[in-house]
Order: sequence, then structure tokens, then C-alpha cells
Amino acid sequence: MVKRTARQTGWYAPEECDVPAACLAGRRRLWLVSTTFGDVRARMRESTAAALARGFKVVRTERMRLMTVQLLERRGR
Repeated sequence: MVKRTARQTGWYAPEECDVPAACLAGRRRLWLVSTTFGDVRARMRESTAAALARGFKVVRTERMRLMTVQLLERRGR
């Protein structure tokens, strides 16, 4: 989960969010883009994967040759 983009950091990699639940606050949906085969959350930091699993559900998955894109929406409260 990106806190600041690579362009904003002035480096090749983005800055990841330190507290995923805080970065997800107020978000109703998000797009998850991954080049990981299989479980797209497998290579995420544990805290990020847990925050996504707790607060969001996958509503759409598109698998392409080298990439998977998922639309996640906030779980009903």
C-alpha cells in the first residue's frame, strides 16, 4: 500500500504505509495491482494483508498474462 509514490519520494520505489489500517480509513474501495502469481496478498507485508482482509472484500478479479488486478470494496458494517 503506497503512502507516497515513487515520484513523490524522488526514488525508484514508493514509500509504503506504516499503519495500513490508518491509510485505509475513509476508503470505500481500492484497486489492487499485483505481478504475483496465485494469491496476490502472498508477498504483502502481513499487516497490510490483514488490514485488507478485515476491511475489504474482492468484488472483481481480472487476470492478465503477467498481472492480476482486483477491485476491493469496503465490507458492510
